[in-house]
Amino acid sequence: MNKPERPSHLAAARREPTHYLTADERAAKGRALRDTVPRASQSGWQAPEDRRDPIELLNESNAGRILDLVPIRYGRMAASPFAFYRGSASLMAADLATTPSSG
Repeated sequence: MNKPERPSHLAAARREPTHYLTADERAAKGRALRDTVPRASQSGWQAPEDRRDPIELLNESNAGRILDLVPIRYGRMAASPFAFYRGSASLMAADLATTPSSG
């Protein structure tokens, strides 16, 4: 019985070793990206006029959740600013989508 052929992308992966960047190489790439998108470009965020309602986004993020547990979720989010941002990733993603990106 013949072995089935490996998909070509798997065969290629087997021939070429994975190259991992050193810490110095990663740091150099980060510095190069900061030339393109400096940290200061992230500091002046203003809510765009067409920004979606944050409450609407949070309510949409409850889709598929057990509704009796949503108040517990909101209670946990109210514990601290970090907990709020952790629990509202969709809101953060919507806001960051309008900011400069380093790729």
